[in-house]
Amino acid sequence: MGRRPTQHDLGSVWQARRPSQQALAELEIPVLSLTGLYDTCLIGTLEHHRRLERHGSDTARNNNYLVIGPWDHRGMDGCDQVYGLKFGPAALLDVPKLKFDWYRWIFGHGEKPAFLDARIKYYLTGNEEWRSADTLEDLCSKSKPLYLASNGKADDIFHSGWLTAEAGDSPPDSFVSDPTDLRPLETETSLSNSPELSSGGGAVFPRSYNSLFFILGGEDPTNAVFCHNTYGQGVIYHTPPLDEPAQVVGEPELDLWVTCDAPDADLAVLIYEVLEDGSVIFLSSSQLRLRHRDGGDRTMPANEPVLLKFPRFRFVARRIARNSRLRLVVRATACSFMQKNLNSATPVPEQQPGEERIANIQVLHDLEHPSLLRLPTSPEVAK
Repeated sequence: MGRRPTQHDLGSVWQARRPSQQALAELEIPVLSLTGLYDTCLIGTLEHHRRLERHGSDTARNNNYLVIGPWDHRGMDGCDQVYGLKFGPAALLDVPKLKFDWYRWIFGHGEKPAFLDARIKYYLTGNEEWRSADTLEDLCSKSKPLYLASNGKADDIFHSGWLTAEAGDSPPDSFVSDPTDLRPLETETSLSNSPELSSGGGAVFPRSYNSLFFILGGEDPTNAVFCHNTYGQGVIYHTPPLDEPAQVVGEPELDLWVTCDAPDADLAVLIYEVLEDGSVIFLSSSQLRLRHRDGGDRTMPANEPVLLKFPRFRFVARRIARNSRLRLVVRATACSFMQKNLNSATPVPEQQPGEERIANIQVLHDLEHPSLLRLPTSPEVAK
């Protein structure tokens, strides 16, 4: 057998498949990118669109179109439901016809599709309507800071911390990342309570199992099981009920001050709207392996405060209802679909049984270490 591939090898393989800046600069063909707010390919699609905007020729940029519907990956022909989440009639965009009309236009056999009246088209859930923009940066340029705070016991949805407009001075919250605890994995052996997914084509998919991996990817957006069952491996924060509706459009950001007594751990972030009746709607997510927090490979300094800047969150476009709250969940990423991290100093692909470490993690939110969520706000209502 040959040598086992290292992380560097795997990075080279993927990097070779990524168009270079020079290749993008020479590209002049029109591009129509389609994705969905609950599509597992959302982040990658937006990254490819941005790279063409950044490096492409003037001709390519002028014909670089992006459509972000309210769909998941299986509903990319246009549908009005993702598991238990229903949308308005406008969600039933005839995507096959849009593609057909697009090709007729670029090959000179028809007019540009009327739907593409701007280079960015996105669906605002909650308002249930399509909106237009010239660039993604137009949508992601404004944000509202929400500071984390608590009484030091933000470990479940009924005794959570809070998100406030002003920085405060409160005691840290604690949780663990325990690779030996199988209870989070047992959650994934039960079926989701969400109804079946009916796609735009009429096909009905059977109920899926609970999966942190797929929920992080936007699927099963009304499933709150990984908020309820943290088993001591996460912390939770809420805003007060909103006095008035708010439009959240763009990509959130999270600055999280932590200490960790283990060399490494994997963390996930989930953001939800919590409606007045207690039901939830998934908004966005991000993940981070702590040893890669700066883009390199450095183990964590034991019990020293470190500022974590989570990588790109999923794009969200939703009108948050009056009396709804926002929920932020930070938790360990124990999941049967994801690579297991034993939290040791050894690079994860080379870890062996017996290296397991329980990582004790503190989330800091005092005046010296102000952890905060930056919530993107729509330009129409930003103040």
